[in-house]
Amino acid sequence: MVIYLGQGFFAYRPVLQYPATTLPCGKPTVGVVALFNAWTIWWNADRLKHGLAGYWDAPVFWPEKGCFALSEPQPLTLVVAPVAWLWGPIVAYHAYFLMNTWLNGVFALLLARRLGVNWWIAGWCGALVVWLPLIYQQPELLQYVPLWPVLWSWEICLRIFRHPAISSMIELGMAVTVSMATNLHAGVFSVVLLMAGALVLALWNGRRSVLVICSGMGLGILVATPILVPVMTVLSRHGARRPLETVAVLSARAGDWLQVPEQTLEAEALGPRSTGRVLNPGWLRVLLAGIAVGGIFAKRQHLEIRRAALFLAVIACLSVCGSFGPNLSIFGFSPWKHLHQSVSVVAWIRSPYRFAYLGQLAILMLSGFGLNLCVHGLLASQNQSTTNPTVSGVIAALFFGGLALVEVLPSQPSLVLAPDLNNPPDWVQSLSRNREAEGPILILDFPSGRRVIEYDRTVRAMLWQSRFHLPLVNGYSGFFPEKWLNLSQVWRASPYTREAFELLRRHGVAILIRPPDFPPPSDDDASPFPLDCLETTFSGVTIYRLTDDSDSRDR
Repeated sequence: MVIYLGQGFFAYRPVLQYPATTLPCGKPTVGVVALFNAWTIWWNADRLKHGLAGYWDAPVFWPEKGCFALSEPQPLTLVVAPVAWLWGPIVAYHAYFLMNTWLNGVFALLLARRLGVNWWIAGWCGALVVWLPLIYQQPELLQYVPLWPVLWSWEICLRIFRHPAISSMIELGMAVTVSMATNLHAGVFSVVLLMAGALVLALWNGRRSVLVICSGMGLGILVATPILVPVMTVLSRHGARRPLETVAVLSARAGDWLQVPEQTLEAEALGPRSTGRVLNPGWLRVLLAGIAVGGIFAKRQHLEIRRAALFLAVIACLSVCGSFGPNLSIFGFSPWKHLHQSVSVVAWIRSPYRFAYLGQLAILMLSGFGLNLCVHGLLASQNQSTTNPTVSGVIAALFFGGLALVEVLPSQPSLVLAPDLNNPPDWVQSLSRNREAEGPILILDFPSGRRVIEYDRTVRAMLWQSRFHLPLVNGYSGFFPEKWLNLSQVWRASPYTREAFELLRRHGVAILIRPPDFPPPSDDDASPFPLDCLETTFSGVTIYRLTDDSDSRDR
């Protein structure tokens, strides 16, 4: 298990050169997502200090309520709150990432061991999962790093088919709840896939077990209602349906599963890959997974492993199909399009290709079963015991396992420079010490919303909230409230108009922050509302206090 921690540090080492000011991302433009996840960690840690009071009313999109539910709340990040308190949310991001990659390996090992796989191959399964390719291709998606609750739920489900018990049902409920606390999207995906796998196993045998599994999942969802209900309530108010055309663009295509990452042994032979998503976890691993699926029909294979292989094969197939989203059509019928039109939860999903995280996870576990079958077949051909592998078995496992392990090495991340929260810029220092600069703050920066990178300044300002502790009218999230969209549209069209100021006054906005690249207000005396210039900092940022006409007459 210590090896898994070493693997994590090895893959993450470029980021750890400057741990207080550097975050990883798949490409520079999605540094915004990494910064936003760091802000999420800060807000969770900050609320824990206050006994979780006002947890859902995060200080963005003022005066909107419950806006923390507009994106993944990730309450499991509360476990790194002490790190955030001591060293800041950037360091806590690294701690959370490394902790979860290590746990992914540990739970993969435990799953394999409890199915009867020997220590060598079970340990190899864990090592594969620590380096799950998509995690390092998109390290900014921190919410998809913790896959161990999914592995935990798989292990419990298979255990229930072996021996249904109330204790296992309760444990499954705990696993489902933790899955929801890490990532609601992946949690919902995993529950759907878990149910499908369980139903297929029930056709084999164990129909009573399905009732226990359903009860466990129901219990987990029930316990997770403090997370689910606020999110569903807020999204029903703000969560407009995702345009199906956009969802199709952000869904996988068949070619994405045929392409291998650049860091593969076979990449040279296959030539340069085309642009797009790369979802194939490695052809050697897929081959081993295919051997495991073939082993379902080999009666000399241990029953527990055969059952697990069928269970994971169903999950892998459905994950691949789910990743296609509306791009999957069966005789002209698109299941995703039908669900998109009839089920609100599906209509809110933006990127179905993220089913691929669970698909890769299932394939990697299947490849471990495939390697186990190959080694045992070799030993059987030599008339040796399969329960106590000899030196030749260990050598075979090391050779094939080592080759498959290094088949896909972790991608080198791009690095985004995060704000140095111990060295705030002059305008942040001014807000922190100036008593006149109190109340909701509007930063005069209004992205068009066409590109994620446009929100870079917004998420950086959100992180500076850890210093000036004032609510922002600005914000970034998975969904945007209608009030913010209206305000943004008005100010982009014609800033400093009466309509724009009326919107601000209606929301109780007191402070305006004008970056140097935003046009200044006119000096015309007929300005709709007076702006008191509190300070122009050395960096060129101007801080205004918005006043009304009565304030102006009093002066």
